[in-house]
Amino acid sequence: MSRRVSRTAVFLSAAIGSLAIAGAASADPGGTYLITNNATVPLDRIAESFSSSYKKTIPLKIPARSSTTARAEAQYGETVFVGTFMYRELVGQTRGCSFTTVVTYNRATRKYMFTFSSAVQGGPSSPATCSITASRDVNTGRFTAYPVIGGF
Repeated sequence: MSRRVSRTAVFLSAAIGSLAIAGAASADPGGTYLITNNATVPLDRIAESFSSSYKKTIPLKIPARSSTTARAEAQYGETVFVGTFMYRELVGQTRGCSFTTVVTYNRATRKYMFTFSSAVQGGPSSPATCSITASRDVNTGRFTAYPVIGGF
C-alpha cells in the first residue's frame, strides 16, 4: 500500500513540476517602457512594429523635456515578443530615435533572453542621442525598459 502512495506521490509531483515549467514558458512576455524625452522639441511616434495581437499602449506624442509610459505585451501564451517604435521631432521629421526589443524563450535553459537596442534616426550628422536600459525577469519574460531621447 505504501508503495502505491509513493508512486502516486512521485507521479503527482512530476505532473506539478511539468505544469510549473509549462507555466513559465506560457507567460506573456512584454513590459513597460518609461520613455524620457530630454530633447528641447516635442516628438511624434512615426512608426511601431508590434504585432496587432499584442496588448499595447504607445503614446503618439511626447512633449519636450518630459516622460511618458508605454506598454506592450504578447498574449495567448506566446513565448516570443518583438517590436520597434520610433519617435522623431514634430517639425522637419529629421531627428529622432528608434528602440527595438526582442524577448525569446530558451527551452534548454527554461529562461527568457532579452535584447534591447536603440538607433539614431536622421543620419550620422543628427545630434540626437538615443539609449535604452532595462530591468528583466528571465523567468517571466517581463521587463521595465528606460528609453532616453536627447541631444537636440
